[in-house]
Amino acid sequence: MVKRIVDILLSLAFGILSLPVCIIIGIAIKLEDRKRVFYLSQRIGLGGRKFKMIKFRTMDPDYNTLSYEQTEQFQKNFKLSDDKRITKIGYWLRRYSIDEIPQFINVLKGDMSVIGPRPKLPEEIDLYQKDKHELLSALPGITGYWQVHRKTANSDENMRNMDLFYIRNRSISMDIKIIFLTFLNLIFKRNY
Repeated sequence: MVKRIVDILLSLAFGILSLPVCIIIGIAIKLEDRKRVFYLSQRIGLGGRKFKMIKFRTMDPDYNTLSYEQTEQFQKNFKLSDDKRITKIGYWLRRYSIDEIPQFINVLKGDMSVIGPRPKLPEEIDLYQKDKHELLSALPGITGYWQVHRKTANSDENMRNMDLFYIRNRSISMDIKIIFLTFLNLIFKRNY
């Protein structure tokens, strides 16, 4: 209950403070290619409930051409190392994690928490096998243990283990440390 109250207060405060920046970002995205400003992605949340995670759009929605190697890489990692679909503005939004600001709307709606395991795509859930129910016992977060330890999260298995580590060891002190490391990472672009 305390975590939910903190989530709401942080989301409201950050939402109000970031509103002018969000308006500028929305205009910039729209001016770049006249396409939609937001990207909605179906994710799996607490108890296996599906929800639409909202982000600023960073990719060209009409760019569908991936090579065979890129398709294989995406199916394995759910990311591409050199993704040509990313727009010019999208590159900067991703570099500074600004594309994730709209997720505070998901926090206010109760779909996400400020801190938690990564929001999973439906196809990722099965990778957790026996740990799937444990993973679904926590709200996914905008930031989390994995995000602030990316340097050591060099494989999908490590990322899954970090998500489970957070769920098994979550505490107020761990959440405070994650918030602190998130800000350090955003400012200095380092992972700890």
